[in-house]
Amino acid sequence: MDNPVSIISEEKRTLNTGFTRFILALILLLPGIFIYYQSQVAPALDMYTMSMHDPDLIQDNMEFVGMENYEYLMENVLFHEAVRYTTTILVTRLLIVAIVPVLVGVLVGAQGGIGRALNRLLLVVIGVLASPFILSILWSLFVSPIWGRESSPIFESLGSFALNQPETAKASILLLDGIITAGVAAAVGGMAFIAVWRGRGSGRSTVGATLGVWLLGILLIAASASQTFMLSYVITNGGPGNATTTVMTYYYRQAFMMLRLGPAAAEAVLLIGQAVATGILVWLVLTVMRLRVSYVARSPEGSSLVSIVSLPLITAIGLPIVGLVLWGVIQVNSVGMGSAERTLEEINFNEVVTRTLTQPMLAIWLIQIPIAYLIGLGLGFVRPINRLFSSFLFLLFLMAAFIPFESISIAHYMRAREMGNLNATGILQTPHMVGVFSLIVFKLFFDGAHERYNRAVNDGMTSGNALVQRVLLPSVGMVLLVGSVLSLGAASDLFWPLLAINSRDMFTLPVILMQMRGSMSDQASLLALIVPYVSLLVTIFVPVLTILSVVFVDKLAILSGTVEVNEPVKNEPQKPSSEFSI
Repeated sequence: MDNPVSIISEEKRTLNTGFTRFILALILLLPGIFIYYQSQVAPALDMYTMSMHDPDLIQDNMEFVGMENYEYLMENVLFHEAVRYTTTILVTRLLIVAIVPVLVGVLVGAQGGIGRALNRLLLVVIGVLASPFILSILWSLFVSPIWGRESSPIFESLGSFALNQPETAKASILLLDGIITAGVAAAVGGMAFIAVWRGRGSGRSTVGATLGVWLLGILLIAASASQTFMLSYVITNGGPGNATTTVMTYYYRQAFMMLRLGPAAAEAVLLIGQAVATGILVWLVLTVMRLRVSYVARSPEGSSLVSIVSLPLITAIGLPIVGLVLWGVIQVNSVGMGSAERTLEEINFNEVVTRTLTQPMLAIWLIQIPIAYLIGLGLGFVRPINRLFSSFLFLLFLMAAFIPFESISIAHYMRAREMGNLNATGILQTPHMVGVFSLIVFKLFFDGAHERYNRAVNDGMTSGNALVQRVLLPSVGMVLLVGSVLSLGAASDLFWPLLAINSRDMFTLPVILMQMRGSMSDQASLLALIVPYVSLLVTIFVPVLTILSVVFVDKLAILSGTVEVNEPVKNEPQKPSSEFSI
């Protein structure tokens, strides 16, 4: 018969442990609660309030109009055309993402170590070069050096993608968007499916993980309507005749060109609602499939023969992207370096590039990643109360993170305007404080860390050693990977700098290029800025991401299903652990 005293002591110990975990998790989550509310939730609420009023920036007042702004959108023909064109773009993206990442993941994942490393290098190069802003500038110059004024020297062969006719302009942007989507899908999505394939090394079925990652890709693309501004604005400014206007181009015009903040806020609320609903579906996929990132000591047996298929496939995906960049390099060299050097000196290239890169990176490395790391650690590893409660808290964070920054940019703009922060260097950090990618990755990583920690303790490792070797040390690689990917993405940000900065001394490189494009600057001057910038990004990010991909990412596995490891068993004899660690 059990001793009542020992039973009571065990219950007290359990309660104390649970209370300690709850307090620890709360401490870890508090910074995230503050940042997510200030950066995402509060501005979204402001947008809803604004959508029910008619804001007047000149007189600084708001008249209540109820649902009039929503009715205006529903009756506006241009808005409906923008929705239709945006839907066409999203459907094209969905088709690409539904196929390309799975093919790349299966073909590359089935190879041996050398084959995987070579393919990963190719994927990294494609991912680094697949910058929407850089490629949109290059494409506009390639197809039509001065949009609507001068035809391309190869117009005859590219006539179906000319930018001075509505239908061909639509096709042109749709083609480039598809090329970029394929490149990003292969580089990012392909890496995810390679990790799914690696999960076979743990002896688990990959069906659940494959389906879960596939659904995640589909849902993330479905929520990407807010990422339809760049190509439309840079290449044609929504023209000709509003033919290439997307929902985000329409939003930008309404809010920041026509100062119709009410209808723009109403559109933003619709985008927020769609994005939050998608976030809930993402949470359901993660929860039902129980996806998590783990390590597998041995990769499944592979064959280098698969490279006969994978290398041509990846080359075909990356060829349009690499070819467009090489065309720009050749064009710059053909006009001579003297012209390029003069252009670089005129804008003080080094100072502009430093400002363009450092401000977003400060927010990414000092705010977004630490906050996402703490949220992932608190909800994925510590888990206050239990897994179900932690999952519910994660849903709240995920819904907030899914709010697109573009849709709340008016609220951030007005806040910065009231505080006198427009044109301040630090204002460039605003869009990069919260991100969906970092939140999901760290949550999945620490879900897997929870499993690895329990297994290590059950195998006899002390709690301290298990925490360091199975949780903290591997997380360093994940921090470097996420930070590098986010920094690369932020290197070509245009939307927010275009709004928040109107002093030439504070312009970022994308804004300067857009000004030059608008003033009909010669092709050589534009290429003289684009090509060195591409070279700089390649020099920085290709080596870093390649090393991380081969050394760290190649050891990751995405698993799904129930966790087979129980909570750590106390007071077991210690024995050395032979499990793989980084």
